[in-house]
Amino acid sequence: MKTKSLIVICFLRLEDLPPAVSMLKSLSQKYSIEYIGVNSKSDYYCNLFGEQVHFHNIIPYECSEKVGIKGKIKKSIYRRKMRLWYKGSMKLIKKYLSSSEAVWVLHEYTIMNIGYRILKIPYYLTMYELHGDLFCRNNNLLKKCIQKAEKVITPEYTRAAIVQACAGLKNMPKIIPNKPYEYSDMEIELRDNQYSEIANKIHSEGRKIILYAGIFLRERKLETIIQAVDKMREKYEMVLIGQNSKYLEELLQQYPFIRYWGFIKAPKHLSIIKLADIGVLTYVSDTGSINPVFCAPNKIWEYAKYGIPMLCNDIPGLKFTVEYNNFGCCCNINSIEDITNKIEYINLHYKMMNRNAADYYNSVNVMDLVDQVIEKRM
Repeated sequence: MKTKSLIVICFLRLEDLPPAVSMLKSLSQKYSIEYIGVNSKSDYYCNLFGEQVHFHNIIPYECSEKVGIKGKIKKSIYRRKMRLWYKGSMKLIKKYLSSSEAVWVLHEYTIMNIGYRILKIPYYLTMYELHGDLFCRNNNLLKKCIQKAEKVITPEYTRAAIVQACAGLKNMPKIIPNKPYEYSDMEIELRDNQYSEIANKIHSEGRKIILYAGIFLRERKLETIIQAVDKMREKYEMVLIGQNSKYLEELLQQYPFIRYWGFIKAPKHLSIIKLADIGVLTYVSDTGSINPVFCAPNKIWEYAKYGIPMLCNDIPGLKFTVEYNNFGCCCNINSIEDITNKIEYINLHYKMMNRNAADYYNSVNVMDLVDQVIEKRM
């Protein structure tokens, strides 16, 4: 029975944020967790975390769609949900604060939707994105929340440096990569993994699986990669997994040879990722945001966990991780020829990249990093 307790709070649904699932799992190994969130108290997550995590849903499933996305929800409904979230989360924080070691806030959206009252209590802040408000000249809510946090955590070195500079921090934020928790086989495996049989059939035909796993947004620009694989279908099979979207539906209609294996919640999505031979990572900024340019994808670590080489577009966040450490290639995302050449290069140097990916994965111990953040406070 764990005697130490933490309050962990997250405004986004756990199923939309695999790194938060991993962080929660890591924290729950040494602490009893009071988790304040939305759409979290499901049988799936209750079984995954057991008695270590007590879930408190502020907004139930049917009300927890991505509130605040322009044009999706009427302003009156949005405001009502925000009041519900704000009042409910602060009430629970006050209830458990005296018996907890710390409050750990996951995601900058969480802290921005709680508001200024969070500044009255001690908290840690894990930032998963480079939010646009970070670059505003005025001293806004996000900057104040970063400055007041006892500890700021980011998943990658460049992002830590950017946050330090933009928020005017004396010390650089702590870096805890978006590496998945070391789940047991039982926690990962699907009960009936039909995709494993399909993958075995593809491999028995002498072909390799090229997998894209993630969200389907137009900024991912998957068309040219799919077109490149189409030219190499005697050797490769294109597979997609992730939540449905209009963009995904357009891809499946335009390229019917693609295999779509649906959406699987973390961490069981790893049971599909491990079937891949090459993993795809693409982040393209068409809006002027530097968030995709200095990305810190959990998919790097998820592919690397199984020694899977990666095919990426050419940006700093991928070039100086994947390509620099020689477990994948960056390509010209607009050139089918360059993409096919890079796929063949990966295939030619597969064993070396497989070893390098595994070495990269094993180079970080997340539990040690989490302990360093918490224990220095006590």
